[in-house]
Amino acid sequence: MQRAIDLDFDTDRLATVVAGALPVLDPRQRRAGIAVYRLLSVGEPATPEAVASLAGMSVAEAGDVMAGLPTAARRGTAVTGFLGLQQSPAAHRLRFAGAVCGTWCAWDTLFVPELVGRFARAESRCPVTGVEIVVEIDPSTGVVSADPHDTLLTFLAQPRPYAGEIADQFCRWMHFVGGPAAADRWAAAAERPDVIVLTLSAGVEVGRLTNRLVFGLQD
Repeated sequence: MQRAIDLDFDTDRLATVVAGALPVLDPRQRRAGIAVYRLLSVGEPATPEAVASLAGMSVAEAGDVMAGLPTAARRGTAVTGFLGLQQSPAAHRLRFAGAVCGTWCAWDTLFVPELVGRFARAESRCPVTGVEIVVEIDPSTGVVSADPHDTLLTFLAQPRPYAGEIADQFCRWMHFVGGPAAADRWAAAAERPDVIVLTLSAGVEVGRLTNRLVFGLQD
């Protein structure tokens, strides 16, 4: 069965659904979370001291907030991974000037650059063909280039609400795929009616809107 590529998907509705399936962050967690992202993007672990400096908190407050960040991976008091971005490389990677980070899924590579305000190069492989996929993302304008040029994004349109686990419930369904035929094959093999296929620009737009709902970013 052919899976139509949704060029006119309701990105506002999809972002609302996605945001509702992610952990709810209070204002202090939002500030600390963005500071964590920015530190990881330059190759540094997010220590309470560094987060405090970026987020305008005392070290004690930053440490307290970081201890309660949902989805965070820790090494001692430092956070080494948070909500889609981790310090160590992974199958999906974001390459910034001076640092290479891992992400939990392909879609993470499309929304994190805006949060950290840095140009990034996403690197992954199509799960169907094995072809290497490279996407360059500008934090303000979105996708600058993609190789292959017809790379698409598989996406989960109806994720279950967050219950302490992100990777299996959500991230495992989000991949870059090398063109429409590969997208159709992956979606058919997934055997989930809520797996959809988005253009990269639609994936960026869903990320932009989700950033506003989850982190309170303003246009």
